[in-house]
Amino acid sequence: MKDQLVLITWNDAVEMEGGWHELDTIKQHDLAVCKSVGWIVSQDSKQIIIMSTIEGDEYGGGVHAIPTDWCTSIQPLTTYTSTHYNLEE
Repeated sequence: MKDQLVLITWNDAVEMEGGWHELDTIKQHDLAVCKSVGWIVSQDSKQIIIMSTIEGDEYGGGVHAIPTDWCTSIQPLTTYTSTHYNLEE
């Protein structure tokens, strides 16, 4: 297990609500920009796996596997401050 704490910014799919929509509205539909914080468990060209909770040296929880090519940034964290969670990036 790696012990690097990171903030990952990544894109995810978003589905519009059901029904009919004007084409101009559909063209404005966009991806969700997500931010996840956790310790890196593994990372390769396919995916990065992080966990948000550690218990001792043997257990973890809050696990996310994020496709590497969905990630727009991976920032190492050493402290938590409100600037890490700026959603306007």
